[in-house]
Amino acid sequence: MKDMLRTVFLSVIISALVTAGMICYYDTHYALKIETVDLRGYVKSMEKQRAEGEISREQLTQSVRRLSDAVKAETARPNRIVILKEVIAGGKVKEIKP
Repeated sequence: MKDMLRTVFLSVIISALVTAGMICYYDTHYALKIETVDLRGYVKSMEKQRAEGEISREQLTQSVRRLSDAVKAETARPNRIVILKEVIAGGKVKEIKP
């Protein structure tokens, strides 16, 4: 009887570990992830900084490139979708910032 309980307990532990590993793998590689970018806020911020002379044209160009690179890096993963923040009605969604 003791060996049977030990076998059942060991089977449950192994099953739980394998299941947890499969869920983590699925979440990392297959589950769809939605991320946002606040393009409107970003453009307003850049326009304001440029108008006030806080940043030069070159700095503005570099900042836009950084945002573009950040979005490209996120969309390079096959299970990532990036949409505008204005489209999101609610929920916890990761926001991409340059």
